[in-house]
Formats: sequence, structure tokens, C-alpha cells
Amino acid sequence: MWGDTRRLTVTVKLGGGLAVQYLVWHSPSMLAAIDSLREEFDVELVWLTTWLEDGAIGNLVGRVGALSGGRWLNIRRRSGRAGELPLEWKRDQILEDLTVTPGPFIWVDDDQVPMFGAAVAASVDVPSLMIAPNPELGLTRAQVDSIRAFLTDNP
Repeated sequence: MWGDTRRLTVTVKLGGGLAVQYLVWHSPSMLAAIDSLREEFDVELVWLTTWLEDGAIGNLVGRVGALSGGRWLNIRRRSGRAGELPLEWKRDQILEDLTVTPGPFIWVDDDQVPMFGAAVAASVDVPSLMIAPNPELGLTRAQVDSIRAFLTDNP
């Protein structure tokens, strides 16, 4: 959708000598647009993803050459035989973080925002923007434009 889609393979170590390879599609111009918004509006990037395990996000960020820095939220300890995370773990982490660092925020997540975005927005008394990218397309230009509009209205 951005006209400059690229593909790379990222290896994520699972422990015990196991690893999985992910095929990641990205757009350098979309990533540059996000980094530009971070700089222009002095936005703090906060990571909340399973890609934080074993430093995989550092590998991914380094490979795409964008979205560096930021703060990482904790991943709950996995449980059960298959090492599952509770379905609502991201919701809980965001709400916990907002008690420590309250302020306007944007939550971008393809599967958690549709499930928990409205509940999170209703649970806090700060402006918020919930964006659920299509997992097959990623962030659209219109969604990045809505981020810009939100940041303009909520300095």
C-alpha cells in the first residue's frame, strides 16, 4: 500500500535450541512516517509485544532500520504446557502502565485493539486513539493520518 514494500526473514530463538523464522513485510516509507511523527511530536514509543522475548524486537528494529529506542513493557510469565499468555495480557499491561505514566496514548495492535481497545479507552480518563491495522496490510496511510490528527489535537 505504501509502494515500497520489502521482505526480510527474522529468526526468533525459542529456547532449548529451538528457533522459528518469520517472513516480515515492511515499508520503509511507512516506518519513516512513524519515526517522523515521533520526532515532530516528541512521542515516546512503548513496545508491548511477544517480539520482546529474547531480544527479537532489537533484531527486527535493527533489520528494518527504524523505530529504534522506546520503552519496553513487561511480558507476563508464560504458563501452561504450551507456554500460553493470557488473552488479556496486553490490556492488563497497558492499564498498569497508564497508572504509572498517565497521559494521552495511541494503541496500535491488529488483534488486541479489536478485542480490548474500547474497554481500555473507557477505563482511563485520558485521550486515546485505538488503531487496529489489517494484519495482512499493516498500517494504512489513512491510519497514519489519524495518528497525526490525534497528536495535533492532544499535544
